[in-house]
Amino acid sequence: MDIRKLIALAAVLCAATANVTAAVVERPGATRKTVAFLGGSITEMNGFRPRVMKALREKYPQVDFLEIAAGLSSTCSDAGAFRLEEDVLTKGTPDLFIVEAAVNDDQDGHFTSEHSVRGMEGSVRHVLTRNPSCAVVVALMVNRGQFRTLMNGATPLHYAAHAKVAKHYGAALADVGSALAASAKSGGIGWKEYRDCHPSPAGCDLGAKVVMDAVVRVFDPLTTARARPLPPPLDAKSYFNGHFLPSKDVKLGEGWNVSRPDWKSIPGNKRAYFTQGPAIWSERAGAELEFSFWGTAVGLFLTAGPDAGDIEVSVDGGPFKREALRATYGSLHYPYVHMLADDLADGTHTVRLRVVPAKRHKGTTGTAVRIHRICIN
Repeated sequence: MDIRKLIALAAVLCAATANVTAAVVERPGATRKTVAFLGGSITEMNGFRPRVMKALREKYPQVDFLEIAAGLSSTCSDAGAFRLEEDVLTKGTPDLFIVEAAVNDDQDGHFTSEHSVRGMEGSVRHVLTRNPSCAVVVALMVNRGQFRTLMNGATPLHYAAHAKVAKHYGAALADVGSALAASAKSGGIGWKEYRDCHPSPAGCDLGAKVVMDAVVRVFDPLTTARARPLPPPLDAKSYFNGHFLPSKDVKLGEGWNVSRPDWKSIPGNKRAYFTQGPAIWSERAGAELEFSFWGTAVGLFLTAGPDAGDIEVSVDGGPFKREALRATYGSLHYPYVHMLADDLADGTHTVRLRVVPAKRHKGTTGTAVRIHRICIN
């Protein structure tokens, strides 16, 4: 590989996520605790998360809290599991871990229950492997469809999947959706006041209260937490060994670039974070890359928009199989994890990938593939 490509590739695969922040005000001799938040835009926004941190600091003024804010727009539970190591654990070991993904697993990922369990268990078990005494809160935020399901007395699919994980690991469940449904039925705030999946200030207040109520059930920063033995995994192939592939394992063929795409010249809407750094990208049909890894699952953390191509993938020398990228959100270059395989035998595997043209609406042909990270379990 050209040395310039190798250096640039290392920059892509080692770049820190720009939106992930950690903040603390330290006082000599004070008790120090780390609180980590992982989720999508509901966690990223100025919503329940800063309200929970404010409540913690007011309730425990003698404690210095380090906040790791790892919310990232459009990401689902699988993306959270793969980026947990880099976006959370490299910044600190959580004493309290608050994770949400039920809304995005539903409306963005359209996940099966099995996949939703694999993503959520991936994050929860990974954190507890690092710190067996960590207190965990699984937050169930809510969208319009989930609210309707709850008002009809049923449980949304992804609520059930995440609640299953929470129960298995002794985590507290912060069921914001059920609290909103109960409020609406008793004459309190309902969907109109909550507004949408990105809540109004009143909705954020409700979400923060429900989350904080769950926090105090499992977390006391003034006492020494006891380590708990991990139960067997719900799914042995959940993504609890999720991480990003090291740059040395990627071999780029002709037609691939490692740089920041010229997003200004690319039609369509973009999530700002995903335009800030370099990517592994190609717009050339037939361009190939190859890498090897040890594990049971592999995927691509990428964006796909109106100009997206398709890919053909071969695993372990098998036949190439064509897969369409999820360019189904109008003009948006949509970020998501595209799983290539997640039921492999635990061992060494080799993946070859090539770009093929994809037919788009109005007869246009797309050949763009823009990969931010390669995900390995």
